[in-house]
Amino acid sequence: MNGEASSSTAHPQYENDSAPHPIEHATGDEGGDRATEEEILGQRKIRAKRKRIDFLDGLLRELDMMIFLELITIYYLE
Repeated sequence: MNGEASSSTAHPQYENDSAPHPIEHATGDEGGDRATEEEILGQRKIRAKRKRIDFLDGLLRELDMMIFLELITIYYLE
């Protein structure tokens, strides 16, 4: 979407969320299944937080760019 080059400190984009997770396996016992479900739920929460942080990071970068452009415009108009 964005044609700009990203810096080396930019966070990697995690777009393939449908990929199978290594912990998704059948254990055969009830307690193991519950632990696996909890681990999957925990990973989903982490992935949701990561997406939210990446989204907010992008918004802040765009806001910084807008402020920078406004300052440049004001400087050259004076």
